[in-house]
Amino acid sequence: MIPTTSVKGMLRSAFEAVTLSRFGQLPTADQYLTYRARASAALGLLPVRIEIQANGSVLAHPLDGAPGPTGSRPLPAAVWKDDEGGPDSFAPGGLELMRAIGRSQAVTDATLTLVQRNPGQQNAYDEWVVTHLGGIRTVTIGGLSRCLGVTYSITAASPGWLCRTGRGIIRNKHSERLFFSSRPSAPVPLTEDHVRRYRTILDSYVEGEGANPSEPVLSYVPSAAVPFHDGDLVYAVLDDVGGIVELVPTMIGRRTFQESPVSIAEARGMEPASCRAKASSADRTWGFVHEAQPGQPDSQGPRLGAEADAHRGQIVIGAVASLSVRLERPRGGIVLRELASPKPNAARFYVFDADGRPIQAQTGAWSSETVGRLGRKEEFYLPGDSLPRKVYPHHRSATSGAAFPATAVDPGGIPNDRNSTVESYIDRGSAFTFSVDFVNLTRLELAALVWLLDSRNLATADSPTGRGYHRLGHGRPLGLGSVQLDVTSVHVSTGKEVGYGYFDITSCLGLGGAQEDASSLAKEFDDFVRAENYNPLNRAIAAFRRSASGHPEHPDRVVSYPYALGRPNVGTVIPWFLWNETVQHDVVKGDLIPNRHGLSLPPLWAGDDALPWNPH
Repeated sequence: MIPTTSVKGMLRSAFEAVTLSRFGQLPTADQYLTYRARASAALGLLPVRIEIQANGSVLAHPLDGAPGPTGSRPLPAAVWKDDEGGPDSFAPGGLELMRAIGRSQAVTDATLTLVQRNPGQQNAYDEWVVTHLGGIRTVTIGGLSRCLGVTYSITAASPGWLCRTGRGIIRNKHSERLFFSSRPSAPVPLTEDHVRRYRTILDSYVEGEGANPSEPVLSYVPSAAVPFHDGDLVYAVLDDVGGIVELVPTMIGRRTFQESPVSIAEARGMEPASCRAKASSADRTWGFVHEAQPGQPDSQGPRLGAEADAHRGQIVIGAVASLSVRLERPRGGIVLRELASPKPNAARFYVFDADGRPIQAQTGAWSSETVGRLGRKEEFYLPGDSLPRKVYPHHRSATSGAAFPATAVDPGGIPNDRNSTVESYIDRGSAFTFSVDFVNLTRLELAALVWLLDSRNLATADSPTGRGYHRLGHGRPLGLGSVQLDVTSVHVSTGKEVGYGYFDITSCLGLGGAQEDASSLAKEFDDFVRAENYNPLNRAIAAFRRSASGHPEHPDRVVSYPYALGRPNVGTVIPWFLWNETVQHDVVKGDLIPNRHGLSLPPLWAGDDALPWNPH
């Protein structure tokens, strides 16, 4: 009825958490995650043209445009009017001439006019506009803009290239960009990391994570050796000294975070074990398997490209037998509230700072445990950050009544693609038993295991039952699957005692070992934690206890998904998260004043701070 593997997974995850072991697995492979960049971030992009050489290497040719008035910095990428709308208008026949040029096609006879937008206003800016093709006027500058009397000629000796990304895809888009350069520049060799980041961005569009994909994305072939075509026109994201960080297909769209989850874990020694020399306590106790991944460059981290290795676990979970079970099969099933899948791209709920503190824009009740960043997406997954462990806190209200938890039931009761239906469930009060056989454990590893197997050790001081609960099965975010574990007996034998048992045929497999007191064993782990006085370990124990015991609840303060209508278990989840990502800041006399958006989860060890229900 209950798979042994489910029990083993539950206990291994708990063991990893309370022993500060490596992650047994990470939710993604060693790849970057992506986010949607702010529109203002497009101002620093550099247009480039891709060249694929015969040996397969890739070059990026910078196209930085031409200087504006009075020798100012170059203004890259001229505006290419491609449809009706916008501040300018087509001259007679201009639309047909502009539309006749295809994507990435070379332009050898055009005139650019330097135009000032919003003249006389605080937000005035200059840009090049393509106004003539082949000597024929195609575009007339709008009356609210001012021509600055400066032109630039695109010729066969100094051509431009049309970067068309949005036709038929982005509604109301009226302009594309012409890439050009008034001066020669040396091509930049692209590294494997550049190629990998660009492929990740295109994959994120293909998988539906990004809205409004560009034409380069639509022509992307995932199985190709490189994600480029010769002559592709893309944008380069630059660092502070002008080096290329990554390439993106559109000015406003998705980018990669600076670090991947795996690289962050590797920097802190928390990535899944790749060999026995790197095995943490949980790996030695529960085992691990690392499969070789040939062909990955060593520069991508020590975990990739390593030889295959494995270690057999020292713990065997016996079959789960029923003692007293009440299996309910409600007619028509029970439709659960929607469950959200993990989304590490959301960042603020999946990454902490170097000291294990949440990163958020707003100074909240747990301000002493937050980091002073602006809370924008590009400020997550930075070097030095850390990955928290995802847990499902116990819902005290879900175990206090006799009926199926009402907070887990969809109020409409109608199945759809966002919820699930429970056909049968094991009712509250059912009891099971299973054995835990172990070999070659250190005394401290055994103490940690026994500590986890006794629900009294997991309780916080405010637990109404004096117990803490593990989580098992489906619907854990909704309060389902809280299980209480209690140790009936512990028998321990040394290797010598096991040998004598086989020799005189008095016992086998250590089953004749002396019985030890479970409370005394668990106390050894407690004493170790207190004696170490190691802040991360103490935080881990405190967080695990809070998760296992749950939070004190009342009508306005419950463990639940945040719902957009501002009331517990009413409304939908997605709007709340969309609202939370609207991170804006105002600057008043040099002071940064954040709004209440951009919240992160409060740390479990910091008390009972909560996120607001009402997004307004």
